[in-house]
Amino acid sequence: MSDADLLPEELSARCLSTARTIMTRLTDKARIDEAVVVARRETDLDIWSDGVSIYGGATGMAMAFSHGSRVFRQDAAEWRMHAGSWLRHAVATTQHTPIDAIGLSNGIAGLAMVISHLAADDSRYVHTLDSLRDKLVQQVNGLTKWPVGELYWGRYDVISGRSGILGCLLSEIDKYPTARQCVQALVDDLLDLCSIGNRDPWQGWRIPRDKYPPRDRSPDRYLYGYVDLGLAHGIPGPMAALSHAWTAGHRDQRVECAIRVLATMLIEVAQEDQWGLVWPRFMPFDDSGAIAPQKAPIAGAAYCYGGPGICSALLDAAEALEDSSLRIVAVKGVEAMLLRVQDGGMPLSPGLCHGIAGLLLICRKFALRTDSEAVRAGVVMLAEELLRWCDLRSPFVARDYRPFQVVGTAVGGQRGLFHDSPGLLEGAAGVALALMSVASPVDPQWARALLVE
Repeated sequence: MSDADLLPEELSARCLSTARTIMTRLTDKARIDEAVVVARRETDLDIWSDGVSIYGGATGMAMAFSHGSRVFRQDAAEWRMHAGSWLRHAVATTQHTPIDAIGLSNGIAGLAMVISHLAADDSRYVHTLDSLRDKLVQQVNGLTKWPVGELYWGRYDVISGRSGILGCLLSEIDKYPTARQCVQALVDDLLDLCSIGNRDPWQGWRIPRDKYPPRDRSPDRYLYGYVDLGLAHGIPGPMAALSHAWTAGHRDQRVECAIRVLATMLIEVAQEDQWGLVWPRFMPFDDSGAIAPQKAPIAGAAYCYGGPGICSALLDAAEALEDSSLRIVAVKGVEAMLLRVQDGGMPLSPGLCHGIAGLLLICRKFALRTDSEAVRAGVVMLAEELLRWCDLRSPFVARDYRPFQVVGTAVGGQRGLFHDSPGLLEGAAGVALALMSVASPVDPQWARALLVE
């Protein structure tokens, strides 16, 4: 099945028209500045970074406009102009705030990924890209092992850690020779966490209580540590990254073993509800040091946490290892998610991270790589649903929803707040990218930033 067959022609046209409108609104930097001020006042959230953030800042906006230039070829020069403008804005911030991070979120790897995307269409970026690649290699070579017992997700995850950096470098491995050495170093570091040969592979990924993010630090929550199961911050990220490494030619048998161990762990803790397979958000430990599935909170349907992201990574593992049993589980999980959202479990946000756009992007992947008729129908359903969330009266057309805020109105039994967010991961730019990717045959290379491609 090709990209061109994913949607009916009329629906595809509406998706592209809406994406164009969103991106046109995102050319207005004053509008973005105003939305950021309002969001900080009403939610106490920093939805936008003045630095090089690919997920919520100018670097990600440059990526969105660069991809748009490939989709809307008739206006490619204008879209590239906007991409260049956003990139210059991002780079200018480094003059007074040097980049000290390495990962995709707000580091060298994310900036290099975006500039590589732009350089493929404009040779003026090649020199800058070469310099960034050299700096990225130096930073990867300078990474140190994490002390035993002090693991936290930022070491290994997709958003900030080794899995995201590995995904970035694998897409560049044929373009500069020093990337291969860095890839091996990152692979080895992830393998160290996999506890290959140990009786309990869960222990290698155990996050101690003092390394929890603030939201999980309540006095009676997860007293003995947990393993994160989300694609954004948990063990599916390393599994997906190692699967890509195996596919790219890193055929060390330890890599194959690690992929199988991680896949087995995730399948072991899958549960079933009335719609089918579902996964916890975390896997906590009890006081004996064993995992405690009975205490594991079930995650919603999202890219960041829950079945969709986990199944995306399982499909990567299935393809890397040519394992039909893993493919069957991955497809069943996505089909169950579609039944769940059709029966009232639709996310309250349109964005990529925890919303409809993320589900749409993952279903696009499954529609192109599997023979599931349910998923193909799901792509159409989710595209239509995402368009229903788009309102031309809103500044950026699509609005994010934060269920954890104490202000705002009740929606679906939860208290939260809708706000205008421009960014890639949680905001309007990500919605536009998802719409462009599902309605156009242009390869969504930008999705490597989520390790979904």
